[in-house]
Amino acid sequence: NQLIYQDSPTNLPNRLSLLEYFQQMLDKLSLLSVADQNWQQNGMIPIIYLGIDRLGRINDILGYEGGDSLLKAVAERSRKSLASEHIITHINGNQFAILLQPILDKQQIKTVIEKLQQQISDPFVLTNREVFITVSAGISLYPQDGRDIQHLLREAKQAMNQVKQQGGNDYSFYIPTSEHELSERIDLEVALRYALEREEFELYYQPQVSLKTGNIIGAEALIRWKHPQKGMISPIKFIPIAEETGLIEPIGEWVLSQACQHSKAWRSQGLGNLRVAVNLSGRQFQTPNLCQKLMEILLSTGCEPDYLELELTESLLIRDPELSIPQLQALKALGVTIAIDDFGTGYSSLNYLQKFPFDVLKIDQSFVRNLHTNKINAAITQSLISMAHLLNLKVIAEGVETQEELNILQGFQCDEIQGYLFSRPLNLEDFQTLVKSGSQLNISQPHPS
Repeated sequence: NQLIYQDSPTNLPNRLSLLEYFQQMLDKLSLLSVADQNWQQNGMIPIIYLGIDRLGRINDILGYEGGDSLLKAVAERSRKSLASEHIITHINGNQFAILLQPILDKQQIKTVIEKLQQQISDPFVLTNREVFITVSAGISLYPQDGRDIQHLLREAKQAMNQVKQQGGNDYSFYIPTSEHELSERIDLEVALRYALEREEFELYYQPQVSLKTGNIIGAEALIRWKHPQKGMISPIKFIPIAEETGLIEPIGEWVLSQACQHSKAWRSQGLGNLRVAVNLSGRQFQTPNLCQKLMEILLSTGCEPDYLELELTESLLIRDPELSIPQLQALKALGVTIAIDDFGTGYSSLNYLQKFPFDVLKIDQSFVRNLHTNKINAAITQSLISMAHLLNLKVIAEGVETQEELNILQGFQCDEIQGYLFSRPLNLEDFQTLVKSGSQLNISQPHPS
């Protein structure tokens, strides 16, 4: 009988036993609700769906036997982290489900997950080597999100997948999706699969300008999708779908190839030595053969690596430093420039900054906005620029929209800016026309050398 309800690889209860435990929790909530109206109105049973991030890469390093040992170690550490009244079960592969006792306050769930994530982040010692892992979690609640355990598991898993597609090592509550939104998303996913071969994507370029000279010195490449029926579709809508489905890899490769091709053409046309900046997604950055693909693109387009800048978000790099640092070093070895994008919105650790081999720090527009009226943003921005210069990094501020913001950034000795004050993102033809016109940013004060 025990074999039916227990998972042999991890010695945890299995999915079948979860059904029985869920029924026990329902009975408990029912008794509490009879005794107390507060429980009747606010009582809930949380289901947490937990997944180990990037287990495939760990299997590649340790082999499947090592992967199984890790799974057992994670199961054991998770079980010890949880109070005895909570139930953890092994669903399949690298995924677990945790059933918490009935609760009244969501904060209790956060406390449980954060403690679990903290303990799992400590190194595991397997085959005489340390292994660092992270986990992603999704949460659904009975009765708010459903009354059937299978339904609740699906929703918690959906929330976990959302976390994973954003890079993992976090948790999220399930957010219901209307049938209309779900149908629209499925249609969008199907269309996205054909968009590349039907040549529906286009690159726009937002100029980047030197605050020393006022000249355009480069541009950030931004993808746009011109759908034949729906018109322009925002990257905010389609990039998350591309990440989740894996389509981000061929799309990202296309963006790199096009941007390098255009950058090379600008020099051939005598438009100057313009640098092109390309955003790398989390999934792209974690691709093992990224450097090889990038080298092939540089060779096939004839683009010199000096004129390519790769932008990575701060939160992506901090999430897994042990993997990020060697990947960054390999990219740097190709001769490309590395920029940290959206800087200041994540963990901003000087210690990490010194470890990561990068060249450019991009200050997020949330700090740039209303610099002249927001003293806190001004103080943070000034500190970030000073710190970056001490580390011999170049600083670019994004989202600059007003003359007041520009004047303050000049006073702070920021190196470059981009934003609507100078130009919105432009299609290739309009960007080239702007460069040919010799358009400059009006520099009212001299920038110190």
